[in-house]
Amino acid sequence: MFNLISGIDKTVFLSINQFAGVSPNFDRFIGLLVNEYFIPVSLSLILFGFWFFKNGESRLKNKKAAILAFISIIMVNLAINLIDLFFQRPRPFDIMTVNLLYYKPVDPSFPSNPAAVGFALATPIFWANKKFGIISVALAVLFAVSRVVAGVQYPLDILAGASLGIASFFLVLKADFLIDPLFNLSLKIARNLNLA
Repeated sequence: MFNLISGIDKTVFLSINQFAGVSPNFDRFIGLLVNEYFIPVSLSLILFGFWFFKNGESRLKNKKAAILAFISIIMVNLAINLIDLFFQRPRPFDIMTVNLLYYKPVDPSFPSNPAAVGFALATPIFWANKKFGIISVALAVLFAVSRVVAGVQYPLDILAGASLGIASFFLVLKADFLIDPLFNLSLKIARNLNLA
């Protein structure tokens, strides 16, 4: 069963990766998306804006989304580091010829840390504000898919990373008894510093 799934994963990877190297403009676009700063920073700026957005009832939910995203990223990175201790999947470029548009990461391919971070940021935005959320989820999807196009990760790595990012947010959201006191403390400190 594992060999079948792995075979399908490699086939899908090759069918997506074949688009790399065909057009310089497309490659530049993928290079922008796959960059580990552009989309995560864009999503972080949306959350930063949420913190300072002062519009009626959504104000506190926006601020809470920013705190939840921060905690979700910590949780998902801890989970990935734990998985990496027990399961180290080689990168596609380590075992076959690929069209590589990015540098060669040295950490395990599964699960995708960038996809996990992208969705750990996008999911709280979607939870707080559907309009910004749709844009954020679209950016997270582009960020994740660009990893496959660029030849650095398999589709299954991306799906696992995205699932972990989403799950980390919902686990944090369910832990109200721990998160609410932290949120209230953060809000109090921010108000004392005129940052909320």
